[in-house]
Amino acid sequence: MHPILFDLPMIDRPVRMFGLFIITAFYYAALWCQWRWACMQNPAFEADDRLKKLFKLLVWILLGHRLIFSLVPGIDWTNRVLLVFAADALIGFYTWWVWRKALKAYGREEADFVFNLAFWLLITGFLGSRLFWIVTTPSGRETFVDSPIRAIFFVWDGGIVWYGGLLFAAAFGIWYLWYKKMKVMDLGDVVIVGVAFALFIGRWACLSAGDDYGKVTDVPWALTFPEVRDTQIPRDLIDQAIHPTQLYMSLNGLILFLITAWVLKRRKFHGQVVYLSMMVYAVGRSIIELYRGDTGRGLYDIGGGIQLSSSQLISIPVFGISLWLYLRGWLRASREKQTPTPSGETSVAE
Repeated sequence: MHPILFDLPMIDRPVRMFGLFIITAFYYAALWCQWRWACMQNPAFEADDRLKKLFKLLVWILLGHRLIFSLVPGIDWTNRVLLVFAADALIGFYTWWVWRKALKAYGREEADFVFNLAFWLLITGFLGSRLFWIVTTPSGRETFVDSPIRAIFFVWDGGIVWYGGLLFAAAFGIWYLWYKKMKVMDLGDVVIVGVAFALFIGRWACLSAGDDYGKVTDVPWALTFPEVRDTQIPRDLIDQAIHPTQLYMSLNGLILFLITAWVLKRRKFHGQVVYLSMMVYAVGRSIIELYRGDTGRGLYDIGGGIQLSSSQLISIPVFGISLWLYLRGWLRASREKQTPTPSGETSVAE
């Protein structure tokens, strides 16, 4: 609802809310993953009560100010989005300050790895999400024919496909961990929780741009989008009540984060969190697609008057493969004899 924050002076280039929200989401996801990984590698991080309380409260704080700014009457949604981003940024600066103090106390060895990997995952994820948008949507293919550079790099012009970003980033991450001789799914279970956290925060980027909008509806929580510069909302839907599917997807990310963060501490085998998250996301995303109104995302007739979107079609094999891998890992873990560790805990099956 606020695609352009302001124009840079003299060079007349826009600063877009979409990109700022994506950067914020990436930062929080990387920070959370880095903390969990550091806790798994260095007991000093796990024993720090201040860090533990900070990260436990972080998600509730981020959720809390979203609820407050969404429910307080008398504010238009353009300003609500700005207030949410401003709160995200302030909280981000505070968490960064606390984390830097922890690094001085405990060292940087465990605290560098995930951030370094996250940088490359961001690049490969971005390229994958744009390439999937080009391949799976009519508007993406048309843009690519007219201007390949614009289609790939101008993320604010069109959209991204989350599944594409996930698959490309996962492929690179697997190779990178293999190259570093590390267990892929050990870190993968941590990273996928951070991805869910990023979805919770980052889907507000879609709300700010008017992307991934919903169908016309009369539900009490429907939103109306004003006509603002560079909005993705079509003119015929301006000032009409539509489903806030961007917020549905943000809520889906929050639910996924809470589930996977809980399972991570109780996992029975490496990869359990990854496979579970893919199943939960596939179901949640497929349901939300029923309320989407942007037909340009790619709709396909499968017969009997039924249409499925690109994301729903991708969700079917994703769910099936993830379910098979989950059951396979669970059965293997249940067959293996649990080996006591020096601390008296049971080991996690490979």
